[in-house]
Amino acid sequence: MMTPSATQIPLHDIHLPDAAHWWPPAPGWWLLSVVAITVMVFIAFYSYRQLKFLRWRNALLNEFTDFIKSSEQRSAAEKVIHVAENLRRLSLTLYPANNTASLTGQAWLQFLNDHAPQAVFTSKPFTLLIEAPYKPIEQHISDNDVKQITQQARQWARFNCNRNNYQRLKKYQQGKRNELA
Repeated sequence: MMTPSATQIPLHDIHLPDAAHWWPPAPGWWLLSVVAITVMVFIAFYSYRQLKFLRWRNALLNEFTDFIKSSEQRSAAEKVIHVAENLRRLSLTLYPANNTASLTGQAWLQFLNDHAPQAVFTSKPFTLLIEAPYKPIEQHISDNDVKQITQQARQWARFNCNRNNYQRLKKYQQGKRNELA
């Protein structure tokens, strides 16, 4: 018997399989897309919260700065009175549940010290914050004292306009809305 040679065997050409379609993707791509979408949603949510917080913080600090700048044409005693009023207003906004409205005298300065990065509100020029609104305007207050008081008040405002106060204030306001409902 004779064996057929390679040229005599009836072989067909090699058929390559069709190219893989892009749809539907493999399970790994589905998992990667779910993870990517989750990360994007988280980033968007965090960015939105950060933007809301920064708007709130900038609005409070701008109001504080504008209020102090509006008193630049006034006497030193009137400037100290304006800073004292603005600190009071800002503390009432940031700490509504702490009964800051009823604090007076050394208790008020102690409250400022408790919520400051460093306890400076007990030194001499800062006693003007509790004395100036009730003493005659003619009292002598040096420009250096006014500058020091204004600087520390701005620092106090920047330090206290933080995320913790923002979240606490939101919870407090939500609780008030629930009481009224």
